[in-house]
Amino acid sequence: MQQTTIIKSKTTNYVVLQDLGSGTYGRVVKAYDQNNPTHLVAIKLFHLEEHEDEGVPATSIRELDILRTLNHPNIVDLYEVHYSRPTDGSPLLMGVFELCANDLKKHCKVHTQQLRERYPDLKNPIAEHTAWAKELMFQLLNGLAYCHA
Repeated sequence: MQQTTIIKSKTTNYVVLQDLGSGTYGRVVKAYDQNNPTHLVAIKLFHLEEHEDEGVPATSIRELDILRTLNHPNIVDLYEVHYSRPTDGSPLLMGVFELCANDLKKHCKVHTQQLRERYPDLKNPIAEHTAWAKELMFQLLNGLAYCHA
């Protein structure tokens, strides 16, 4: 039987369902709110072990601070930020985000595969099927314009 991982925040406890990925700055997990199991979220756990003497990296603070102020349909929602320093472990900084079905890379891969199945003669589905590329660019630039405004 697999042990359930619980992540505690200021407002609730989250039950981790699976790892979604990890990178230079942290690890992302899919979880649900223990009080509302239908509310799925993505939790980014920032790596702070190597920065214990220096505090939280400025890049992490900047990312969370900017996302906290943004409210736009083309930008992922940040629900909560929580920092804790347990006596028995490393400090923990986490951001609780809206759960998206795919990241941009996976979205492009899935769409490319669908285009290849629908139009087998296309050599480069995204370049040759411009309607989807235009819609994607519109969403990206729309979110970017909001950030700069």
